[in-house]
Amino acid sequence: MELVTLRNALLEAAFNCTDEGIIITDEDQCILEVNEAIRLMTGFTREELLGKKVPFLSIGESGELFSQIMDDLRQNGIWQGCVNSQHKNGDASHANCSVRQMELQSGLFFISHINIPGRQSLAQASDRYCQYRNEAASNRTVLQQTFDQLKQTNKHQLAICFFDLDDFISVNQQYGTDAGEHVLAEIPNRIHQFAKVRMIHRYAGDEFVVLLSDIHDHVECERALERIQSLLSAPITTVSGQSVVISASIGYTLYPEDTDNLDTLIRHADQAMLNAKMDGKGKYCRYDTSEAVEIAEKNQQRREIATAIDEDQLELFFQPKIRLSTGKIFGFEALIRWRHPERGLLTPDKFISAIYDTDLEVKLGNWVIQRALETLSQWQNRGWQYQLSINLSAGHLCFRSFFVDLEQFAHKYADLDLSRLQIEILESNRLSDLTLIRKVISKLASHYGISTALDDFGTGYSSLTHIRNLPVSLVKIDQLFVRQMLINPEDCKIVEGVIALAQSFNVTVLAEGVESIKHGEILLAMGCDLAQGYAIAKPMPMDLINLFLNAFRGIAEWTSMRGIRSQGRNSQLSLFYHYTCFWLEQLDVVINHDEIQGQTPPILNPHLCHCGIWLDRARQQDLFDGNTLAALSGWHAELHRHGQSLSELQQQGKISESRQLYLTLQPNFNDILEQIQSIIR
Repeated sequence: MELVTLRNALLEAAFNCTDEGIIITDEDQCILEVNEAIRLMTGFTREELLGKKVPFLSIGESGELFSQIMDDLRQNGIWQGCVNSQHKNGDASHANCSVRQMELQSGLFFISHINIPGRQSLAQASDRYCQYRNEAASNRTVLQQTFDQLKQTNKHQLAICFFDLDDFISVNQQYGTDAGEHVLAEIPNRIHQFAKVRMIHRYAGDEFVVLLSDIHDHVECERALERIQSLLSAPITTVSGQSVVISASIGYTLYPEDTDNLDTLIRHADQAMLNAKMDGKGKYCRYDTSEAVEIAEKNQQRREIATAIDEDQLELFFQPKIRLSTGKIFGFEALIRWRHPERGLLTPDKFISAIYDTDLEVKLGNWVIQRALETLSQWQNRGWQYQLSINLSAGHLCFRSFFVDLEQFAHKYADLDLSRLQIEILESNRLSDLTLIRKVISKLASHYGISTALDDFGTGYSSLTHIRNLPVSLVKIDQLFVRQMLINPEDCKIVEGVIALAQSFNVTVLAEGVESIKHGEILLAMGCDLAQGYAIAKPMPMDLINLFLNAFRGIAEWTSMRGIRSQGRNSQLSLFYHYTCFWLEQLDVVINHDEIQGQTPPILNPHLCHCGIWLDRARQQDLFDGNTLAALSGWHAELHRHGQSLSELQQQGKISESRQLYLTLQPNFNDILEQIQSIIR
């Protein structure tokens, strides 16, 4: 997780540190993201640009230009040209633009925007560009012919390499366009010094396509690219005597390992080049064909999900949430299920990641909202006052039409009490814009009475930041920690820490993943009274809810602990007692059961088990008087001595002897439990 976080941070830094302006748009030309260079070039803030159409940055451009851009993208995958660009203060300038369709997700476009230095007129720039395009078209034909010939004669693999000069705009800005053209003319001369180079094609501006022949494998190709990068790194002396040092980011793919279509190969190499550029200057990166397969599979899954929404293949299941100390059900969580025509009933973990950060995520979220409101309306008509929580992504909450859509959906149920709807937001790195999320949460509460919860709390990147800055009503402890808390003391620490953190900010806390009675007992002793999990009920379809409600009576072991949370001393002693009970249950299973595969043995180290950690903390925080701690420590040590003796007999293969000794010691175990209970007043 830390490596993924670091890589994301590096990519974001590279995105914002480059001198080249970058705009990412959807297919309607609406801006989705910009980098810092665009802000400096245009004078507009990021917030002023997001959601606007790209043409508002230009002046005097006709609709024909944008039609031409889309035509070129469909035919060639790229458009390049000169446009008028307008600064926020009204000043006009000229810019070279390059537009590519992003392969990672259809419908998104990557626009590279470079202001033209000096006083060069747009007409001059356009004439120069048209001349270049005519030459490029001719060279492109030669490139195709060379590729076709090499396919027939090459004994091994061909490498199709895409070169992009790093920060080339700074060469034009610092030395002038004539010096820049001299550098561009020198690049092919440098590359041609390497023997395996068969063709160099100036693809666009400061970009080149290079064909390498007789490449055995990726290792040989990358050695070749390292050699070429070394040739390029030597200073270039311009006509005026200036020394220029240049580097290139390179992406490559291999034929026939990849496809046999040259246009596709170039696009793949270009995509790899963009990945290389994100890693820093002077890097190379290969196109991962397995990644392409993964993208294709993800796109297919997205199409299937869209069909599932349209053809009513989805439905909501409901898992009850209860108050442990009273056994009362106060609400349900709505969980989406997909009745796939071929794969059967699918849970969200099988498909939901495919639609993150796409329009489908919003479409699916809107479907969930509508079904939830319909369900609440039905419950209200039956006199049920249960809360219903739904899961929405942070991206959906921040979507520009979220409140418009919500208003439209709610209008259909004018008499519905919306305060019984709760929205759960996954705590993750997607909660990056805390200011915007906070405004959304506040408006949900003030305008609609809808509360919010942080889901999977404790697994996110900035739990303390989120709970401090977001006005949520509830946090849900991630079920991974809750499920493992009985067998992993570290997870137990996390659960107890989350409960204490939530209480310190006066936020209600709920535990997911409660799968046994012992889970509930320990959670109550820790101070957590709200829970959901398999120990209560599995998620169920709508038609089984009434049957469940009629049958459910609460769990006596939990309701008997009512009031324990308000007694600090007793709740801590109760926690020690339940830790001890579970340790003895584990010992019983290991000693007295023949089939123990999958069972977790008790922790025999007295300092590392739950009770040992509890005792260390009790001493450090001076929770009890010396006599109480001495008694608890003595009982704890005695149990571990017996446990060690039993374990040694087991390891020696003396199974019957260990079981006989256990029977002898059992009254002693029960006596220790009774003595612990006796000091819980």
